[in-house]
Amino acid sequence: MRTTILALVALLCLSLPACDLLGGLLGPAADCTQDSDCTGSDLCVDAECVECENDRDCDDDEECDDGDCRRVGEGEGEGEGEGEGEGEGEGEGEGEGEGEPGCGSVPETGVCVGNTAQYCNPDTNTVESDNCSNYTPDLQCQAAFGLNMCTADAGNDCIVNDGANLVIAFCADQGVGCMMTSGNTAVCEGGPGTCATTDENRCIGGDYILRCVAEIGFAWYVDCDARSGTCDNAQGACVLPAGSACIPDEGTGYADRCTPPGGTGTPTACPTGGTCP
Repeated sequence: MRTTILALVALLCLSLPACDLLGGLLGPAADCTQDSDCTGSDLCVDAECVECENDRDCDDDEECDDGDCRRVGEGEGEGEGEGEGEGEGEGEGEGEGEGEPGCGSVPETGVCVGNTAQYCNPDTNTVESDNCSNYTPDLQCQAAFGLNMCTADAGNDCIVNDGANLVIAFCADQGVGCMMTSGNTAVCEGGPGTCATTDENRCIGGDYILRCVAEIGFAWYVDCDARSGTCDNAQGACVLPAGSACIPDEGTGYADRCTPPGGTGTPTACPTGGTCP
């Protein structure tokens, strides 16, 4: 299946306040362990949030199609045989509209109209919009990963405010990750270049990978080397020397670790003030 804006954005839900996704398009749609991890009435099936597992989960006039409840016969050749008798009444336009969304020329992969991303939602066959200027700092509608969507450029913030919550933005440049700089800020910079789901919560060289969207190799990460720290799989964090500036947990679920003064003992979490004792 080709990648769509909905499919891509649904893959990256960080532990920010409200766990909001870029543009608020979907609730957590991956990495669930139980139904309560999903939004609304969605179900957790094979670690993924879906509308349905079988037809019983849908309304009477709907059927379960690959995890989505769809009306019975939706898009399957409306008007079949309604032609004017050409070819012994078989009708011109047999199967007309089959499988085509009601979005006109707007594709699922999106188009940029000024600084607004417009895309076809395949679940509802309607055009949805995401104004990239509504984010603070604002994002840019541009081509990235084969899509046209709101993204941040290299050197710009990739944790932004959508007016209600902090959300994570994708970085437009291939191979550039979202690097944390404080407890709830990050910029598009460097990164491991690529990553896999199995790289999450472990080190790649001197980078600690918090999350990875493996489909495009996009990492949300912490750079340990750049801050004279050590990436430590056992601690699940960068371990920094005493007196170093460090990243505390301010809602992301991550905090640097600090080596105790004297260099011995168990590392402790970076305190609220952002400086290792």
